[in-house]
Amino acid sequence: MQLSGNAIKVLEKRYLAKDKTGKVTEVARTTFERVARTIAGAEIDASAKEYEEKFYKIMTNLEFCPNSPTLINAGRELVNYQLVLSTD
Repeated sequence: MQLSGNAIKVLEKRYLAKDKTGKVTEVARTTFERVARTIAGAEIDASAKEYEEKFYKIMTNLEFCPNSPTLINAGRELVNYQLVLSTD
């Protein structure tokens, strides 16, 4: 994945996970892995891993970028409200 210096700065400032002191605790790759795994987790059959790989690929190829709330919150403890499955 090729990201510009500015893109890396934005990721670090806004999207990468941080600890309680504000120190960045993940890198771009792990952010995209976290988001892809969470989005694919909505699949209820064995294809979740396949979808995780597909989501990761299109994000790292910069073909698709989820919205800010998803990048910030997906896969984080106590904050998985943005992916609600409908039973209707």
